[in-house]
Amino acid sequence: MKTFINVTLQIAAWVLPWPLRRRLLVTIFGFDLAPSSYIGCSIILARTVRLEKDAYIGHLNFINLIDELKMEGSSKLGKSNWVTGANSAAEAFRHESRTAFLLLKRHARVTGSHHIDCTGGVTIGEFSTVAGVRSQILTHEIDITLCKQEFGSVEIGDYCFVGTGCIILRDAALPGCSVLAAGAVLAAKYSEKYSLYGGVPAKPLKRLPHDAKYFHRKHGNVN
Repeated sequence: MKTFINVTLQIAAWVLPWPLRRRLLVTIFGFDLAPSSYIGCSIILARTVRLEKDAYIGHLNFINLIDELKMEGSSKLGKSNWVTGANSAAEAFRHESRTAFLLLKRHARVTGSHHIDCTGGVTIGEFSTVAGVRSQILTHEIDITLCKQEFGSVEIGDYCFVGTGCIILRDAALPGCSVLAAGAVLAAKYSEKYSLYGGVPAKPLKRLPHDAKYFHRKHGNVN
């Protein structure tokens, strides 16, 4: 019932101008929203929400069953993304200590129509881009040997580029200043920066130039 009420209130508030809707989200839902942040017509049911200066959430995002959503300055979540997971109260993980969170660091970008499972925590680094559409980040899975749910974190380093249609599995890591090629499946934790990773499963394919302009941007947008 509480979820239904929260969803209904947020949808009803879509007709309000942003300054009034921001005040409602802060007062009723306890969101921590910088004055210059913005949330479009989206449903956000995370336990805690913090948007720093110029952080932006577009329209038709659904964020549910996570403990924390934090977006640092000038980070951006595009439109029609599905962000969910199993929060710290979930029965399947009741014996585990964890926080289900999504952290977008400064100037990070997630475009549109992606699915992000935050059960074990997802970090997207500064000036990194999850580009294109229909990529999946999955932080939990079933261990068929033990017949139990397992979780792990996913970390995308700073100045990374994730191509369209990628799958990133639990405990995987993409090191800073790296590219994950379109359609790749990242299932391991890598540490070699300035590399192109691709394939199924993804592996290092070639080195990237340190002076590539993408790795030296001063703003999250690519014009």
